[in-house]
Amino acid sequence: MFNNETENSNTLKKVQQLTDTFAKLEGRRPRILVTDMGKPNLEPNTKALAAGYADVGFDVDIAPLFQTPQEIAKQAIENDAHVVCATSFTMENSKDIVQLIETLKNYTRNDILVMVYSNMPTESQQRLLNVGVEAVMHPNTKTSDAATKILAILTN
Repeated sequence: MFNNETENSNTLKKVQQLTDTFAKLEGRRPRILVTDMGKPNLEPNTKALAAGYADVGFDVDIAPLFQTPQEIAKQAIENDAHVVCATSFTMENSKDIVQLIETLKNYTRNDILVMVYSNMPTESQQRLLNVGVEAVMHPNTKTSDAATKILAILTN
């Protein structure tokens, strides 16, 4: 299961300050769309992941189950998300992630970052990075670490 934020309060406060700073600079909080790319057995983990991002100051949307990559891209665009966060544990799911990135490009929304939580082998993760995934996180990555990395990408 994803690591719901159990760190000390100083780390949590630091990330919350980063999201506050982002909000001041951008005029709104960082917005993330969390999706499990159509795998209903991951739904509890997706909800825990979404709660972790909300706890550190992100505005969070959760995609409905059984959405196509095109539907997820549309939801991300309509909700004006900064990031789509997908859980993907197999190479089969990685095809959906590639389609998601292609769809965002077709809508000229390269500004919406795609990140993946996955425990796929390193070579599979590298393939995702090569097609445009901004970050691949291990499922046990602390929310504060992932959020800090996302915020660094968004602000550069």
